[in-house]
Order: sequence, then structure tokens, then C-alpha cells
Amino acid sequence: MPIVYCCVERSNIILADLALRGGRFQEAALSFLRPLPFGALYRRSIQLDGFRYHILSEDGVSYVCVTELSYESRRAHEFLNQICSFFANSPLIKKAAFAQPYEFSSDLHQVLGQLMADYSSQQPASSKLDSVQGQVNEVKVILKDNINKVLERGERLDDLVDKTHDLQATADSFQRTSTRVARKYWWKNAKMMIIIGVIVLIILILIILFATGVIPS
Repeated sequence: MPIVYCCVERSNIILADLALRGGRFQEAALSFLRPLPFGALYRRSIQLDGFRYHILSEDGVSYVCVTELSYESRRAHEFLNQICSFFANSPLIKKAAFAQPYEFSSDLHQVLGQLMADYSSQQPASSKLDSVQGQVNEVKVILKDNINKVLERGERLDDLVDKTHDLQATADSFQRTSTRVARKYWWKNAKMMIIIGVIVLIILILIILFATGVIPS
């Protein structure tokens, strides 16, 4: 059985799962999902303990399947796309935000089991059109993810530009204030030097006048 486990998760709560082999698949799946930001589009395959964990996260809900290493990753993600499409178009999606752990297991048990059986059976020879369509779907997901990241970076760049403008305005204001203060103190010093110079000049004139007898002592 190439697909040995699958689950549907939201906010670190497994809403439904199905295991066809014993193992600590739930714990490993949650350990991969916890670091993901809520609502982010994410698609990845990770190898651990002789199995490969395939992850699809979209609109706050994550879908995970565990396969044998020999199982094709592309087909595993096609399987996840099927689960995602079914769940996103079912009434359960509206209840997901308030659901308890494993609340949807009974609702999804038959669907998960049937899809696991279908995708674990001998892989049919797919046509070139099917192969191209699968690649196009994967590229669309990657492009959507990249666009979201670019938009996030754009917002951060806008914030950085605004902060830079604020800092520039503050620096300009500080420079103008510093210039005014420097000029003010320069004029104060200049006035003081002029006053001192005048006083010294008067004293010198008086000394000369006294010395020459112009002013009798």
C-alpha cells in the first residue's frame, strides 16, 4: 500500500485522518505543519524515517499524505489536490474553524479510504495531456506562492521606504535646527568679543591720555 496515511489539519488540530499502517504519522505531520504561517500557500515533500511526507496547505487548511519512498511525488500531490478540492467544496469547510480534533473522521473516512485505494493501485499510463496538465497545475501553485511572497516583500519595502522618508525628514529638521543654534551662538560670541574689544580699546585710550597728560591725573 504506497499511501499509508493521510490527514486533514487546521490550526494544529487534525480534523480527520486515516492510517493503513502503524506509525507515529500524526506527530510527525503536526511537527511539519506547526511552523507554517496560517493561511499561507505551501507545497512540499519531506523524507523522514523511511517514508515521504507530502504536504499541501491552502486557505488555512493543510492536507498531508505519507507514502513509501518509491511512490511518485507528483502522484502524491495529485492525491492531495483531490482531497483539497473535495473538502473545500463540502459543507465541512464552514465548520472547520470551530471543529474539535478528529471531528470529521467519520465524514471523511470513506472518501479518504477510496482515494487512498485509487491512488495506491497500479498507476495507469497517463497521456501526455494529463502529464502536461499536472505540471501546469504545479507551476500555477508555485507561481501563486511566489506572487504572494513578492506582494509581502512589496509591503515590507513600502514600510521601509516610508520609514526612510521619515528618517530623512527628521535628519533634515535636525540639521536645520543645529544650523540655527550654531548661528545663534556664533552671533552671541561675536557680540561678546566686540564688547570686550570696545572695553579694551577704551581702557587703552584712557591710559594713553593719562600718560600724555591730556587728562590730568
